[in-house]
Formats: sequence, C-alpha cells, structure tokens
Amino acid sequence: MTPIQPRRPGSDPVAELLGASRAAGPRSLLGLGSGSIDADVLEAALRTRKRAVRGQADRFPAKAVDEACRALDFAAAALREVGESDATLPPVRSQAFVATAPKPDGPIATRPKGVEAGGTSSGNRPRTPVKPTARISENQLTPFDRLVLSVLVAGGGWNSRTRTIVAGLAAQVGLDAEKLGRVVEGLAGFMRDHGSAGTIGETALVATPRPPAPGRVEAAMVRVSDGITREFRGESAGSRIRLAFIFGGLAAFFGAILVIALTAPSPGVRDIEQRRLAAEEAIAEREAADAAAAIDPEHRVTPSVREGVVRPARFDRPPMFRGEGRPDAAVFQLERVPVMLEEASQLARQLELDPTTLSARRASAWDDVVATVAGTWPLMTPDDRGRYLTAILKVLEQAGDATVADRLSRSFAVDPEAGIDDPIEVWSRAFHAGLLGSAASNPSLPETVRDPARARLDAILAGSTGRNVRGGPFAALAGRALDRMTVPLVAMINAVDDAVVRDAWERWFDAMEAIRNDARRQAGLLLAVETALLRSTGLADQGMSSDLLGRLLLEIDWTAAGPDPEGVRDAYGKWMLDPSIPVGNLWVLASLLEGAGRAGWFRPEFVPDPERGMPDRRRVQMLADDVWPDATGSSPRGNLLLIEPGLLASYDLAFVEVESMIERATSPVERLLALLAAERLATTGALLAAERPAEARALLQRMGSETSDVDLDSIPRPRAMEPDGEWADAWRKAGSDQQARRDLIAALRRNVVAGDLGPRDAAVFVEAVWRGPLAIREAAQAAAIERFNRGPVVAVELLDTSDRASRNEATLGFIEAYTGVSLPGRGMAEAESRIRSALATHAIALLDPDRELIDRLTDVVLQSIAERGRIRSGDADAPANGLPAAVTADAARAVANGLFLAASPTVRIEEIDRRRTARRGLVRNGIQGLVAEHVAELEFLGFVVEAEVPSKRAEVSGLLTSAALARSDAPSVLEQAALEAVAIAAMDRLRFIARDLDPLGDSG
Repeated sequence: MTPIQPRRPGSDPVAELLGASRAAGPRSLLGLGSGSIDADVLEAALRTRKRAVRGQADRFPAKAVDEACRALDFAAAALREVGESDATLPPVRSQAFVATAPKPDGPIATRPKGVEAGGTSSGNRPRTPVKPTARISENQLTPFDRLVLSVLVAGGGWNSRTRTIVAGLAAQVGLDAEKLGRVVEGLAGFMRDHGSAGTIGETALVATPRPPAPGRVEAAMVRVSDGITREFRGESAGSRIRLAFIFGGLAAFFGAILVIALTAPSPGVRDIEQRRLAAEEAIAEREAADAAAAIDPEHRVTPSVREGVVRPARFDRPPMFRGEGRPDAAVFQLERVPVMLEEASQLARQLELDPTTLSARRASAWDDVVATVAGTWPLMTPDDRGRYLTAILKVLEQAGDATVADRLSRSFAVDPEAGIDDPIEVWSRAFHAGLLGSAASNPSLPETVRDPARARLDAILAGSTGRNVRGGPFAALAGRALDRMTVPLVAMINAVDDAVVRDAWERWFDAMEAIRNDARRQAGLLLAVETALLRSTGLADQGMSSDLLGRLLLEIDWTAAGPDPEGVRDAYGKWMLDPSIPVGNLWVLASLLEGAGRAGWFRPEFVPDPERGMPDRRRVQMLADDVWPDATGSSPRGNLLLIEPGLLASYDLAFVEVESMIERATSPVERLLALLAAERLATTGALLAAERPAEARALLQRMGSETSDVDLDSIPRPRAMEPDGEWADAWRKAGSDQQARRDLIAALRRNVVAGDLGPRDAAVFVEAVWRGPLAIREAAQAAAIERFNRGPVVAVELLDTSDRASRNEATLGFIEAYTGVSLPGRGMAEAESRIRSALATHAIALLDPDRELIDRLTDVVLQSIAERGRIRSGDADAPANGLPAAVTADAARAVANGLFLAASPTVRIEEIDRRRTARRGLVRNGIQGLVAEHVAELEFLGFVVEAEVPSKRAEVSGLLTSAALARSDAPSVLEQAALEAVAIAAMDRLRFIARDLDPLGDSG
C-alpha cells in the first residue's frame, strides 16, 4: 500500500481530491458542462467522479475521501432539485440543537464591511495571534441569502446567467448594485467557510418561489421562440444545413430581383425591339408570299442574293482574342522607377553645374531613365507618371548646349509607322511621342530642345501640340502616335506569330486606356476599325484578322447611351460609302454586329451583299441610319461650348483686367468705368454662349482699346470775370442812366474770355435779370443765356433769388432757355416748385463737373445691360419694357424655366423668385435695384449651367457662394454691381472649353 503523502500546511485534501473548490458549484464538481443534462447523464457523472475519488484513497485520508464523496452526492442532489422543482433533498446536517444567533434584519452581507456576526470589527490584523471571531452560520442566513445561494449553486457559480437572475431578484427587494456586490462577496466567504456540502444542504431546504404557470398560448409562443432560437444558433448539423438553405434561397431571390432590375430594357430599347420584330414579321410574310423563290444550294456557303436579306458570315467561334495581361519584364522594370527618379534628379543637378559636358556614363544613365519609363508608363498611376515626366523635363531644362540637347533628344526617337518586333515597342513609341510633344510645348525648356522637337513633330506627327486636350501635350501626341501605329500593327497579321500580334495589340489597348477615356478613346477605336477594314485581308476566314475586328467592335459602345453615339453613327456611314473599303470586309463587319450582339438594334437586313456594288451598300446604310437610335446620354462634350483657343484666352485675360479696374477705382467716375467694363465682359460671355464669336471678339477688342466710345472729358468750368466787383461798381455809378447800363450788359456779352461772374458782380447782374426795367431785363436775360449759362456762380445766384422773379410767360421762357428744362404754364399750381427744381438741377450740374459724365456713363451701362438681355432672349428686336437689368434677369429666367435638371438644383427657380421679390422690397434707389436684379440673373444662369453641364454643379455652388461673399465685402453699391457682373461672366465661363485642333478634335 502506498504510504499517504504528507500534505502542505493549510491545504484542503477534499479540494485536491475533487480537483476544484467545494464552492465551485455542482456542475464543476461533477465535471458537467453548461449544456442540458438528464437523469441518466447526472447519475453516470456521479458514478464516474466517485470512482475517481476512491481511486486515490491510497494517497489521502479516509475521512477526506468520504467527505469528497458526500460533496459529490450533495452536488448531484442540488442538480436534481433544479431539474425537478417538486423534489426535495434530505437535510444534510443533523437536527441536534444548535444555539441560534439573533435573527439579522436583512441580508448578512449588506451590513457594513468589517462587522462580523458578533458585532466586532475586524480592524487591522494584530501582530500577535488572537482567537478568531465567530464565522457566519447557516442560522444567520436570511431567506434572500438562501435564495441567492440556491441560484449560484444550481447555476454553476457566478456566471452571466446567474448574474442576470440575481440582479433581477435584487431589483425586486430594492437592493442597489453596491449592496448586491456585498451580498455576493459575503456569500462567497460563507461558501468558502462551510464548503459546498454545507451550502447545498442548507440551501436545498429553501423553498424557491415558483412563477405562475403560463397559459397555453404563452407556452406555445415560448416553445416556438425556443425552437427558432435553437435553429438560428446552429447547435446541430441539421439546423446549420437548414440555415444555409434559408439564407441561400434569400440571396438567390434578391439576386434575381437585382438582375431583373438591371437587365430590364429601357423604353427606347423596347421601342427599337418592337420595330425590329415588326420588320422580321414583314420579312417572314414576304418570304411566305414568295415561296416559289427557293434558295439555291450554292447560297448555303456564299451569301444569299435574295431580295432584302443576305446570309451573314459565320465562324466556328466568336472572333475575339486576349493578349498577355501584364508583361513580366515591365513589372520588373516598374520596381526600378524610384531609382530612376533619383537618377534623373542627379543628372539634372550635374548638368546644371556643367551644362556643356555630357559624359558617356551620364548619357548611358539618361538612356536607362528614358527606356525604363517608356516600357512601364501605362502601368503607373497618373501621379507617378506625372512625376516621372516632370523629372525628365527637368533634365532637358539644363540642355542649353546644342550638342547636349541633341544627344538627349536622340533617346526618344519617334517613328510610329515602322515595323514592330517587340510588343513593348508600342508603349515605347507612344511615350517617345508624348515626351516630344511635352518638350515642344514647354516654354521653360531652352530653344535648343524645343526647336528640334517641333521640327520632328511637323515631319512625323503633324498637328497641334494638344495644349487644350485632357492630359496635355503628352496625351495628345501619344494618342496620335497610337493612331498611326495601327498601320504596322495590322500589317503584322499573317507576317509574324499570332501570339506576338495578340500581345502587341494588347499593349495598344493598355496605352489607349491610360491616356484616353470616353469619347476620345472611342474615336481612336473607330480609327483602328477603319484601318483594319482598309488593310486586312481574309476577314471572312477564322483567324487573327477577324479576331482583331471582333475585339475592336466589342470595345466600342454601340448603344444610344454611349460616350459618342453620333460619332459612331457617322463613322459607320463613312465606312459603308467609302469605295476604298472592300465590300467583303463590310459584309463581315455587319455580320459581326448582327450576329455577335454588338448592337442590339442591328437587323439582318442591314448586312450588305458582297456580290453587289455601291448601290446596295448605300441602300443598307440608309436602312441602318433610319433606325439608328438617337443619343440618350450626353454628347462627348456634353453641353459644353467649344471656343477658339485664342478667343477664350482673350476672354480669360479680360477677367484679370476688369477685376484690376474694380480694385483700383476710388471715385464715382472710375467705379462707373469699372462697372461698364464688367457689364461688357458679361455681355461677351452671353455672346459666346449664343455662339456669336465674331461679335464677342469685337466687343473684347473695344474693351481693351485705349480710346473708349464714351466721352470721358467733363465740361470745363468757365473762367470768372476779374476783378470781381468792378462791373458792379460801374453799374451803380450808372445810376438811372438806362443807356449806360445797357452798354455795361453789352460789354459782358462781348467778353469772350469770361463765362461766369464773381459773387459781387453776379448779385448785381441777377437783380437786373429778375427786377430790372423791361429793356434792361431782356438784355440781362439774353446775356445770361448766351454767356453765363455754364457759370455756377450765376446759376446759384439765380436759384437763391428765384422768389424775386415775376411769374409770367417771359420768366418761364427764360428759365426754360437757361436750364434746358421744359416747364408747365404759369397757371399750374406746381409752377413754383418746377421752377426751383429746374434751377437747382442746373446749378448742381454746374457745381459738379463730373455729373454729366456720370450721366453719360450710366446711359452706356444701361445700354450694355439691355443688349445682354436681348442676347439671352434670342430676340434682337425685343422691346425693353422696364428696367434693363430686370428685363435681362427675366430673359435668364425664361431660359432656365425651359430646362430640366436630373438632380435637385443648388437653388430652385421658385426660391430664386422668392429671394428676388424680397430684395426688391429693400431697394431704395436705382443702383441698388441694379445689384438686386444682377443677383437674380446670376442665380438663374447658375440653374442653366447646372442643367446643361451637370458635372459643373459643385463649381456653380462655389461661384454663387463666392459672389455673395464678395458682394458683402464691397465698400460701395457701384462696386457690388461690378462684382456681380463679373460673376455673371464667370458663370458663363464654366461651360466654355477651348476647341482642340487635333485630328480627334475633342475638348478633353
């Protein structure tokens, strides 16, 4: 027998036998998990655990073994109690008398921490051993303590499930979280002191309150809920399989709905399909009516010459090819790009230090830099490609020496129509052409580089440098080289291995994708199709030629919503009527379109007969053109307006000049001149939008000329007669001598130098004008009209003494002649106020020399605004009913009201109308009204631009915001009006782009 090994002091042999603390819970003691168990499982687990405990009897005392077995029995009894609520366990402890302690008022663990059952405080642990205080006994447990202990024992200890149950019980008795924590802590100490046996024995006697039995409906709902929960938990293989089937079915259902929604034909396509079906039915009826016309057996191989329908070309497989996706060599070279960038930077620095010397090592490094990027550029991101190109141009900037420039330029030779031996040459040639175009158009490069580059382009790739093409000169020239390379690429077919041809064309498609998109890419594909139709042979046979044509037709968008449906339509008509294209190739082209589904609207009767000539080709072309679907999407340029580059550059320059005038203006005249320039700039934009470039160019020239069509010279202030008072003294000395006084007035009329009088002379002279004898008065009035009508001193004196004038016809006639203002008859009640108003207006005009100039400028400004309104409305003879600014805003509103926006506009027309009405209510003078109407015109024009060019939506919103901010910061109303006019011109500018002069023409 194995001797019993001595135990460590303080160790619990029962816990070591059980492998867990007696407070761990019945499931842990019996080795059961958290799943459901039945009586058989429980009994089997009890027997197994007891055998394991008794198997260690040789190592532990017999008392410990018996106590461990009892603990296992108590654990099993506790689990039976949980499983069967009606069963009760026998008492664990004997019924011997036990001294009972006073009943606690509440749960024992809710008492302040540190106070034991005997009422003593734990305090600090003494340095010398003392007798321990009495522990908590079973009699001190409250019913709530016993209830919590039963939950903990039955639930396997403190876990998520028991925590939820205990929290609910605590809420029912009104315990907060802190007190509940102390309850659990105290019960944990109790379980450590008494072990699981004592715990089970005492708590088993507690009658757990039973919830009321649920009704039948509630029980059924609970069973259904539990069943669904088990199914969705996937606790068994069957439930997981059923879940997979359910979710798979749902995914298939929603996928089918999505496919149906995406593939449902549009109304236009359905209309085309209905017309196609109607045509097929008509053809079938004609065939049935002409049953006697049997098909000749030989026409089973060659196309049928039967009226209306031609047998299309047939192939064993759909013509198509794919080349190598990404060349391994190019991918390897792509990893060297950062090194090559650094090499280019070093080379630029070396040439900057020594621009006349290019050593062999430097030349070799330069060749390596150019070759690396030429063989990898379509694989780069646009940003990386731009950085690489910039680094190369930095090197060329230092090539001021002609010899060095010539050596650097030799590294990017361009010959797009030479034979192609390696597919990667397609990329290299395109890059060399793009680099040559960038060098020729870059003003920062020396002429030693630019002049040879321009000469080479004129000789090899004649055309514009592509400054106005998206991607700049590089994209324009590289694209032009790709267009020219289609000739040698087509010539490779049947001359070299088909694998090489496929890879070369795949590189061509890669380069096209890198530098072109949408309409410009489609135009390049159409040029490639034309080259294939002109130069290919044997298109009717299965081979590389037919595969190339099939791939090109697949890449082109033949639908009505394509990027350039009108361009495709024009190209197809051009091919059909081009006598240099063999009719057999057109037969294959139409057969592929009809049979391979490239164009869903294409009908069998559109296939030309290869045995007939141009009349049949013209006939089928007209048939196809009649049913060719109209474009449903935006054109390649959308609704952008193409403007000649020089004219657009002048328009942009005018913005800078006008804004500078507005900023420099300080006086009213200068601000009016700035307003006039701004209004003419806005009128120029309206002319460009109306596609009247000649008038716009003329107006821009008038804006930039030195001489204006407005007379800017103000009326000079007349010279006053000197010395002041001398004439007045002579007048007084004349006394009552009427002849002497008439001579003095005559002397004034003869004085051609003076146009005004001094204050003393003016007072005496005006007295004679108003109150002198008849002859003297008439002479004085005639002198005032003839000599002093521009004199401010005389005018002010007449105004101040007008109450002394007689109210008769002679006086009214004099005032009309002197001021130029028509007055009513003297019998009218308002004659007095009219006389003073006329004299005051005349005096103010003379005191302010710029007033007349301001009036003239105002008239010209209003004329310019009215002209813009006529341009917007499209009616040159439209009468101006109302203020010119309001009429112009109404014309812009009429244009906006006739447009439709697919998305919600930045500002709705109704909102613009509401704001316009509110602004009109705040207007206090004419210039404020001008600003208010300009704001409305700008908002209406923004609506128009959003409708015609939806891609400019964000720019329209930004322009409206910036215009409002500038208007709020302007120091004067005139400046506000000028800024609004500039904003109107800028809004028109959003839909202008420069017309490119490349063969592909597009705006980019």
